[in-house]
Amino acid sequence: MLNQNIWSSLTAKAMSAIGAPFGYVSVLMGIVIGDVGMSLGVTGNAMQLTGLEPDEPPAELSVE
Repeated sequence: MLNQNIWSSLTAKAMSAIGAPFGYVSVLMGIVIGDVGMSLGVTGNAMQLTGLEPDEPPAELSVE
C-alpha cells in the first residue's frame, strides 16, 4: 500500500512537470491534481490500513 501511494504521487508530479513546459498542463491543474488530489487519494488509501469501520448511526437517526 505504501509503495502504491508513493509511486502514484510521484507519477502525478512527474506528469505535471513534463507537461507544464509544453502547455499540456497548466500550473493550476498541476497544483490541483499533483498536490490536492494526490493528498486526498493517498490519505484515503492509507485509511484502509487502519481497518476502521464506520460507526452505526444512533437508533433515533436511522431511517427504516
